[in-house]
Amino acid sequence: MNGWPALRADPIPWLLDERQPNLVWRVLVELFGRPAGSPAVSRARGAASAAEPVATLIERLAPDGTWMDRAGRWSRFRGTGWRLVAAVAWGADPDDPRVQAGCERLLAEEPGDGGFSLRRGEPPSPPLTARAVEALARVGQLRHLRGQEALAWLEEEADLGPVAATATLAALAEDPTTRRPCLASRCVDVLLDQLGRMDDRRGSFRLGHPNLLRTDPLEMLRALAAARVPFEPRMRGPLAEVQRLQDEQARWRLGQVPPRSLPLGDEAPRRGEPSPWLTLSAVGVLLRHGEAANLPRLFPEPRR
Repeated sequence: MNGWPALRADPIPWLLDERQPNLVWRVLVELFGRPAGSPAVSRARGAASAAEPVATLIERLAPDGTWMDRAGRWSRFRGTGWRLVAAVAWGADPDDPRVQAGCERLLAEEPGDGGFSLRRGEPPSPPLTARAVEALARVGQLRHLRGQEALAWLEEEADLGPVAATATLAALAEDPTTRRPCLASRCVDVLLDQLGRMDDRRGSFRLGHPNLLRTDPLEMLRALAAARVPFEPRMRGPLAEVQRLQDEQARWRLGQVPPRSLPLGDEAPRRGEPSPWLTLSAVGVLLRHGEAANLPRLFPEPRR
């Protein structure tokens, strides 16, 4: 974690804005290694589901895990399943009883014994299954039998593209008790191969959060970092482009906004605005790999 010179400034005070407890607890866990049960993390998590856009995403979620509307679970992207996945990606409290009940109902009602399907009767979708598994891992429900069936399908039958590989590797890193080394290795191979095909051309990356049925190089790098994959030369070009995309305050701006069909109300992020979630991811990967990648020093030298 010696990549601090790769940053142009110190973004930590901006990331620890107490008005965004849903972000703060993830910063404490991901950048500072605070345990989930530590007082500061617990305080932030306790307020996370009342923060936007989480509150809007789950406002129609009842305490028993049902939704107070008739939207299909995986309708693109207004469905209740996508709302739950997005809320978790935006830092919803994993212990929120509504979130827990919503995930339990999803696990109980999702048809089939393998992957998840966008529509009943269709074959399972690797990207959808992986995003659902990633959300389940973040709320501590990946060990449910249905979640394990989905993981087994990803390991044994699914064609893992970049989206599925990114989300699956993130899920396995989030819940280290789920030991699937062969699946993790496949995911790593897919991501390193994909990153190796990229270069550091300006304007080649469109970063977004949450990505849902797409991904981007920053998210791929974040999944690799979370899984503690050592630096590999194929990472250097994408890392250099991630470094270049920061502004003078070491913030990263949205190049891809969430789908308009995702119900966010007035809290929908706008393209080009600084994103604390992208910044959290970028800081994490630069701290982990910036030195090994031999990235140029950008952090201002202290005055003598």
